[in-house]
Amino acid sequence: MANSRNAQESLPKKSEPAAYDIHGENRPEQPFYHAAFQSIFGKSIRIARETAQIVNNAEASTHGRGMQQLASDAKLLGEYSNKNARSIAVLGDSGDGKSSMINSLLHYPDIAQTGDIGSACTSVVTEYRQKTEAQVAPIHIEVTHLSGPEIKKLISELVWSYCKLYLPGVGAKDMDQDEFQRYERESNVAWSTMEAAFKHRREFSQQFLREDLTEEGIQRITQKLIEWTEDIEWPGSEGNQDELWTSDADTTEECSQKTSAFQRDKYWPFTKVIRVYLDSPVLKSGMILADLPGLQDTNFARVKLTQDYLLRCDNIFVITKIGRAITSKSVSDNLRYVINKNEPLELHGDAEYLDVAVICTHADDINEKSARLEFCGPGKRIDPNEMANLDRSIEAANTAKNVKLKKQLKSRQAMI
Repeated sequence: MANSRNAQESLPKKSEPAAYDIHGENRPEQPFYHAAFQSIFGKSIRIARETAQIVNNAEASTHGRGMQQLASDAKLLGEYSNKNARSIAVLGDSGDGKSSMINSLLHYPDIAQTGDIGSACTSVVTEYRQKTEAQVAPIHIEVTHLSGPEIKKLISELVWSYCKLYLPGVGAKDMDQDEFQRYERESNVAWSTMEAAFKHRREFSQQFLREDLTEEGIQRITQKLIEWTEDIEWPGSEGNQDELWTSDADTTEECSQKTSAFQRDKYWPFTKVIRVYLDSPVLKSGMILADLPGLQDTNFARVKLTQDYLLRCDNIFVITKIGRAITSKSVSDNLRYVINKNEPLELHGDAEYLDVAVICTHADDINEKSARLEFCGPGKRIDPNEMANLDRSIEAANTAKNVKLKKQLKSRQAMI
């Protein structure tokens, strides 16, 4: 008993913080955060999207600037995003714990797929939003993909972006270095996208794309790819080619099964965004949690999706294993890209500053001896006297066989 008492007395007098109960957090009083407002707001945006689609379908047989203006206005309203809903982009390499952190924040195990075999699970930006008041199912899914005219425009841009690098007179010796590097980047992005979309076609290859680089040849290749896209059957669409695909799910497994279909190579190049609506305390304030493809992805097209989204989000979480948080090239590249884009964000008035947080996972993997050598000692971050006092307290608790106290002390030592 005496040893246990001595261990208790040697414990630094710091009160243990109480666990925060997110379920007890009050919703802001502003009407925007009320479920009724959000429900009507969501319906209004969907009505605008449906109107834009109806007008676009009628536009081919209807002439006049009035119809074109109506289509443009409806499309703009359908893409409206209120900045009162703050979006948090989550970045991280496969295996670093990005999906696990999202699952934990949402209190929905397995809602975000984990890459157990080391492969990337995120090919499309996936937003998690608070469920609407009218929503009956536990989980509602919305997938926005390109329309027929948008796919045609994309294919034309991709083919040209790829082919122009191989035109006569284009080369490192023939043009400015910066311009040539831009041509290379654009060509790589175009190839990555087209390869994902068409690699299931036996005749598709880089040689197929470069077979005839005349204007007529490029047009012929473009038309062939457009014809291939007309055979796309969206998962569960039963031939319906609407731009908005919706479905409900009762479980996270069912949700993952349905959304994973759009992450496949055949579909993701033509998918804009996946939105998952569910009831989560952390989302009730209007927050949107976005799971993004990584900037270290080997597919350049997916990297561009992430870069474009980062310019529009309000906050950024960079997830990495704690053992390589300082040395990880992924973390440094992510932060470098985000910081470099900070000035354009300020110029466009989207944000006064960029809020970036690095979240370290796998804390249990830290080697205690190596960490002590690195951070504890004279002139270093951790006072050696404080660590020595904790060592003595832990030894005393161990001698007294006070398991609970020893665990508390070891936990406090790890936190330091």
